Amino acid sequence: MPVIAIASEIGSEGKTIAQAVAARLGLSILDHGNIFERFAQHGCWLPKSTTAAQSLATSLENNWQLRKIGKIISSEILFLAQKNSMMLHSPFAPYLLAGISHIPRIQIRAPVATRAKNLSGAAGNHETEARQHVRQSDERIAFILETCFGVESPNRAEHFDLVADTGWLNSQDWAEQIVDLAQDPDFIPTAASRSKLRTLAADAAAPCARADTMPCTCPSRAQC
Repeated sequence: MPVIAIASEIGSEGKTIAQAVAARLGLSILDHGNIFERFAQHGCWLPKSTTAAQSLATSLENNWQLRKIGKIISSEILFLAQKNSMMLHSPFAPYLLAGISHIPRIQIRAPVATRAKNLSGAAGNHETEARQHVRQSDERIAFILETCFGVESPNRAEHFDLVADTGWLNSQDWAEQIVDLAQDPDFIPTAASRSKLRTLAADAAAPCARADTMPCTCPSRAQC
């Protein structure tokens, strides 16, 4: 059974689509909320705003914290991607799984106005506040992608096998397209693609390098 990596912008109905696809294909779903909880259990956290993320990068010690965050995220996602029947719904998964030919990488997006409207309707907030929340979320994720993983211009289509814009097609139709994509023969695992994934996972799970020999606490190492 397939492994699928989905990154979705806040307010784009990504969770709804990921759940629908997982239900259709019988996949276990691990979304970014679950993943972040797993990081927290290992003494790591993600900045809640761009300002907080940028403040982390103001010293060598805090740069180490950012590198540790990236190390743990990479190790966990690559570890989970080796399992069968898995939906990885995370803003980082498609980028970390670049080059793994048997895993479809999908982005779910929508115009800011659409996303703000979705958020304001769900939470009962003013749409202006929702727009600000959308922009702050986008900035935070973009900053973490660039700082921790070296990903620039994260919205470029070349990062994905499919870009699903819920501003012009509804979530149900996109879910059907993703199901069809995941079942395409082009995404059947090969010995080479599995070997490449194992190598990336092993590299990510290697002990973190630091002068004072601070041990790596990557979740996947504890679970292996």
